[in-house]
Amino acid sequence: MLDPKSLASNLRHPDGELGIRVGQMMHKGNANFYLHLPDLLNLQGDEAVLEIGMGAGIHLADYSKYLPKGELFGLDYSQTMVDQAERNCKDLSQVKIIQGDALNLPFGEHFFDVLYTINTVYFYDLKRAFDQYYRVLRPGGKLVIGKRTKEDLLQLGEVTQHGFNLISATEVNEVAKHCGFEFKTEITYDDSPVQINDRLLQLHSQFLSFQKPLS
Repeated sequence: MLDPKSLASNLRHPDGELGIRVGQMMHKGNANFYLHLPDLLNLQGDEAVLEIGMGAGIHLADYSKYLPKGELFGLDYSQTMVDQAERNCKDLSQVKIIQGDALNLPFGEHFFDVLYTINTVYFYDLKRAFDQYYRVLRPGGKLVIGKRTKEDLLQLGEVTQHGFNLISATEVNEVAKHCGFEFKTEITYDDSPVQINDRLLQLHSQFLSFQKPLS
C-alpha cells in the first residue's frame, strides 16, 4: 500500500517503477470512464483525436478501432507513461505517443477534431490548459472532460489533500465558457463501489462536453 502523499505525487506525475504501478492502477480505476467515453465522443472514423494524459495507453488499442481512417494522439507529461504507452501501442499505425505539457501543446492551431482528457484537470492551471485546447481544436471541434465529482474528491481526501485542485463541474464550466467554449452536455455515471481501507466508497465518472464555435 502506498502512502497517500506518494500516491498523490504519482497520480500527478508517474515516475519510475512506482509510477508504472500507479499507471496500472489508474487504468483500472478509470475503467468506467473508458467504458462510456466512446458514446460521448461519437467518432465518425476519420478524425484527428488527442487524449491528454493517456497514461500507459492500454486502452488506446480499443479506441483506435473507432478511427480506421483517422489518427489518435496520446500526450502525457510523464516520460515513464510515454515509454509504457509506446510499448503498448507499438503495433498501432494510427496511434502516436508524445511527451508534452498540457499548458504548452506541441501542435499548431486547428489541428484536432476532438480532444478529451480523463482525471487530469485537478493538476494544472485550468484556464491556461483550456486556452491551449481551444487553440488546437478546429472550429466545431469537441472537448470532453472526464473527472471525479467534487464530492468524490472530498471522500478521497487522504490522497487529494496533497496537490489536488478539488474542482467542481460548475467551476470547469465557468472556465471553459470563459475560454470560448460552448457547453453541450453533463452526464454522471455510478462506478462499481470500491473498498478503500475499511470504507466502501461509491465513486462517479462525470463527463462535461463542450464545442468550439464554428465562427
